[in-house]
Amino acid sequence: ARVDLRSGRYATLQATQGVWAWRRGDHTMVAVNLTDAPVDVSLGGGEVLVSTDRARDGERAVDPVRLRPWEALVIAQHQTD
Repeated sequence: ARVDLRSGRYATLQATQGVWAWRRGDHTMVAVNLTDAPVDVSLGGGEVLVSTDRARDGERAVDPVRLRPWEALVIAQHQTD
């Protein structure tokens, strides 16, 4: 289990109208498209941990991330040293 999801702090992220996006901890972002249209959301790069479209699990996320209608993604941001 990811520490960010268990105990990371919550921070709302700016997003397109109709999208709810937030950061959980230091390296995990969540975005939910609450519309009937695809939207692009700036979340930074990373890896899709889980999506409502399970075919996207493990996909490389490139900024901006395209969310399909009514789709939600959990993205792990790559840590830099």
